[in-house]
Amino acid sequence: MYSVQYDVAKGSFGTTKTEIERLLSIFLKMCIVQMLRYSIYWEAETRYSPIASLMSRDRFKKLKAFLHFNDNSKPPGKNDSSYDKLYKIRPLLQMLRENCLTVPPEEINSVDERMIPFKGKSSLRRYLPKKPKKSRFKLFSRNGKM
Repeated sequence: MYSVQYDVAKGSFGTTKTEIERLLSIFLKMCIVQMLRYSIYWEAETRYSPIASLMSRDRFKKLKAFLHFNDNSKPPGKNDSSYDKLYKIRPLLQMLRENCLTVPPEEINSVDERMIPFKGKSSLRRYLPKKPKKSRFKLFSRNGKM
């Protein structure tokens, strides 16, 4: 939908559920095997076949550019009572929450604070001057005994 909204003249470039699953698996693999730039995974000297064999570099870049989780044509305004800072990823967060709630709680649980380093601009980020990496997202997680 976003590809059509972005460039009406070209229209949608089309994708499949399998291709989106591959894109998400590439993102997960990139978290494990980190390189300086996305393109390095596909270059001849540094080719990483678990990623490069799933899809072409150009297709990856195009899908990454148009990956959206909510309709951009009708976001709530900042003065609207239903305004949500996380509007663009709310469907994804809701799906993750529902899946996490299906996990049965263990007998012994703990709630822990998680800090995710972040250098970009966001009103959700916390500035912690006494930490080595000062800008972070602060999350809470429920942990169980394994």
